[in-house]
Amino acid sequence: MASTAHWGALEPLRRDVRARLAERQLGAARERISRALGTSCLGALPLLACTLYVAPGLGAGRGLLLFDAYAWACALRLALELYARTYHAGVYACRRVYRPLWSFAAGDALSLAIIVLGFDTLGAFSVPLAIAASAALDAGLQLRFARAAYRLTRLPAPRARLAWTRSVAPLTAAWQALLPALANLSLQLDAVLLLVLLEVDPPRAQGVSLTAVYYVLRPLLGVSTHWVRVFYFDVSRLETGALRALRAHLRRYLRRVASACAVLLCLLALGAARLLAPELPLGELACLLALVLARSALGPAQLEAFVQRRYGLLVSAGVAFCVAL
Repeated sequence: MASTAHWGALEPLRRDVRARLAERQLGAARERISRALGTSCLGALPLLACTLYVAPGLGAGRGLLLFDAYAWACALRLALELYARTYHAGVYACRRVYRPLWSFAAGDALSLAIIVLGFDTLGAFSVPLAIAASAALDAGLQLRFARAAYRLTRLPAPRARLAWTRSVAPLTAAWQALLPALANLSLQLDAVLLLVLLEVDPPRAQGVSLTAVYYVLRPLLGVSTHWVRVFYFDVSRLETGALRALRAHLRRYLRRVASACAVLLCLLALGAARLLAPELPLGELACLLALVLARSALGPAQLEAFVQRRYGLLVSAGVAFCVAL
C-alpha cells in the first residue's frame, strides 16, 4: 500500500519537471529530481528498523524466524521501489521510457518460480526470498532503462540530494503529495482485500485456502490495473493544447485494450488457479475472475480521473470500496 501511494505522491514531481523542461531549464529540472531522490532515500529507514529488530535475536542464537525474514524482505522491496520509481518518474514526466516486454514480467516470473520450485526445499522461507529477489531485479531493470531515457532526453542524470529550497518547505511538499497519494491508493486496494481474506479464510494445513491462492496470484492479478500506467504519459500529454482533440480517440482505444487485457488475464488466472489449487471451489474462482474483469474495465477511467486531478472522486471511491469490504 505504501508503494502504491508513492506512485501517486510523485505526481507533483512529474508536473514540476514538465514545467521546467517547457521553459528549457534543464538544470532546475535535474535539481528537482535530485531533491526528490534524496527524500526517497528515507525509505531505507524501515529496512534499518527491521535489521535492528532482527539482529539481537540472531546474536542470541535464536535463528531467523519466518516473520523476521518476511518483514525484512518487504522493507527491502519498499526501499528499492521508492528509489527506482522516483528516478524513473523524473524522466517519465517528459518522455516515454521504452522497455522490452520481457522486462515487465521478469520480476513476477522470478518470484513465482522461486516459490513454486523452492517450496519443497525452503518451505515458507521461499516467499521472503522470492520477494527480495524479484524486488532487486525489478529495481535494477527500472534504473537501467530509465538511465537510457535520460541520455536520449539530454537531461543530466540526477543524484540523490537531501535538501529543500526556500520556496517549497518540507511540510508544503508533503501536503501537495498527500492527495494524489491517497487518490492512487484507491486504484489498488487489493492489499486491503488480502487483509480481509486473511480473517475470512486464513491459510490452513488441510484443504485449499482462497487467501493462499490469491496471494500467489497477486502479481498476475495486479497486471489488470498496472497495464494502464503504460499510457499515463499519453493521457497526460492530451490534457493541454491542440492535442486535447485526440482524447476521445485515446479513450476508445484504451477501452479496447482493457477488454483484451481482461480476457487474456482471466484465461491466465484461470489456468494458474486450476494448476495451483485444482480443488478450489468454482464459486471462489469466479470471484477472482470477476475481480480481474472489474479492475481491467475501470482502469482507464481511473487513470483519466487521476491525470485530471479529480482526486476527491478517486478517494471517495476507495472509501466506498473499504466500507463495502
